[in-house]
Amino acid sequence: MDQRHCRRGSTLVKVVGSVIALAVIGGGVWYGSTQVTLTESTATNDIVAASVQDFDIQTIATGELEARQQVEIRNKLDSRATLVSIIAEGTRVSEGDVLFVLNSESIEEQITEEESRVETARADLEAAENAYLIRVSDNDSNLRAANLELELAELAYQQWRDGDDPKELERLQADLDSAQRNHKRLSGKFEQSTTLFERDFKSLNDYEQEEIQLLEAVSRVKQAQLALDTYKSYQRPRDEKQRSSDVEEAKAKVERVRKQNAIELSSKDASRKNARRQLELRTDRLAKLNEQLSFCEVRAPNDGLVVYNSSTRRGRWNSETPEPGMEIRPNEVVIVLPDTGEMVASVRVHESLAGRLRPGQSATVKIEALDSASLPGTVESIGVLAESGNWRDPNLREYTVRVLLEPGELAKQLKPSMRAEATIVLDRVDEALTVPVQSVFSDGRLRYVYRPVGPRFQRVPVQLGRRSETQAEVLAGLAAGDRVLTRTPDTGEVLTGGWDEAGLQAVGYRLDEDGQPVPDRGSRGRPSRTTEASAAEEATSETPVAAADADADGPVGDADTITTPVSTTADGEKVSQSTPAAG
Repeated sequence: MDQRHCRRGSTLVKVVGSVIALAVIGGGVWYGSTQVTLTESTATNDIVAASVQDFDIQTIATGELEARQQVEIRNKLDSRATLVSIIAEGTRVSEGDVLFVLNSESIEEQITEEESRVETARADLEAAENAYLIRVSDNDSNLRAANLELELAELAYQQWRDGDDPKELERLQADLDSAQRNHKRLSGKFEQSTTLFERDFKSLNDYEQEEIQLLEAVSRVKQAQLALDTYKSYQRPRDEKQRSSDVEEAKAKVERVRKQNAIELSSKDASRKNARRQLELRTDRLAKLNEQLSFCEVRAPNDGLVVYNSSTRRGRWNSETPEPGMEIRPNEVVIVLPDTGEMVASVRVHESLAGRLRPGQSATVKIEALDSASLPGTVESIGVLAESGNWRDPNLREYTVRVLLEPGELAKQLKPSMRAEATIVLDRVDEALTVPVQSVFSDGRLRYVYRPVGPRFQRVPVQLGRRSETQAEVLAGLAAGDRVLTRTPDTGEVLTGGWDEAGLQAVGYRLDEDGQPVPDRGSRGRPSRTTEASAAEEATSETPVAAADADADGPVGDADTITTPVSTTADGEKVSQSTPAAG
């Protein structure tokens, strides 16, 4: 009995052991098969090999199409005007075609009034010109008369000085001499008569007659002397002053006439100039009104496509379509006439990338309105000043980049304001060891990939160079043919353990006291110039990890973002990019 139980127990133990063994073996087989299936699936879909290839470094920017050359057709009138007629939007016009017509009745009335004012001003100018000429003639006459008076006064003075005065002196002196001789003769005769009278040889009557004659002779001598003295003392100085004063007065009158002539002539000339200025103002006003009248009928200055300004972003605030009867403000843009023969894509690029753009760089522009068709182009210009972002992101700064599209059959279908997406080639990387950007992960500044080791994956530090949106250049840490994982591994798929110090040293890193990887600036395995430039470029990049990595000793950035070192293009421009990795 006891032996039977023992045999049964032994058999039971063997059976249980066999079941357990089979279960273990079956589980192992199942586990192995699942691991092989996972590995094969992973190798097929999620694992790629690092390879040497060429790739472009690109950036994508959005915007809209514009004509390279376009003309804004404005209301050139100085006042508001009513729209009489306007050409239909979308019409292709040729140079000289009528675009729109404005009401001109008010201007025509002003032209009629101004023409009358011009004729009046012209008559006033003619009268002023004649008055000026008459004044010139009168001035000449007045000056001649004044000069004649001066000449006569000078001649009179000279006549008195050289003729009248000497003659008068001579006459008075002769009278005095004659009176004196006569007095002397009569005095001698009277003395003889006195002797004869005393001897009674002469009668009393004769004696008295001779005495009277002597007295008269004495009187005539006194009168002659007095006349001579009076002339010399009074008449002669008075006549000289009178004649001299006449000359000076005549000279002063000549000066007065000259000055008066200048005043009168200046007044007439001012009136003439004022009349001429009034005529010029009226003539200019009339010409301007005629020019304004010509602005009422607006014609196309060149060939192009008619686009209402209300259809553009710069149109009327209420986007009101222009139509007859609408009031147009002065200088208001009514029509934009783009030349669709040459089109540009006006796109906005973040300020961190603007410094890497240069005129002449190639680009590809995708047009949404043409089933996302792509057209080749080149960068034509980069905006001088950054433009602010919208209300959603007021701190955003972007530059406007104009990409000139190459002409072609497809380009003929382009119209302004079509949405455009431009892919601009910033640089070209030739024969570089590359891996997909989604295979690169970050631990602070350290970049690494997952390399398969059996059924699991090991973290391998790498040093990156330039990169595009899809490919990243590997400078150190991998070799051609090394396989890497292109997704974030699941829990349990990663081999546990710390970083391989040799691998860290190969990419310019080391472990600090806490076992964390930090840049090893003294390491020969890390090109310090390239990596330091990368840190400087990352400080201005728009990605989260770049901002966090601005300081080498700062906080760790987003592990799902990679940042590459700086490279130098053919133009000497440094280029670096940041791209989110998968996962």
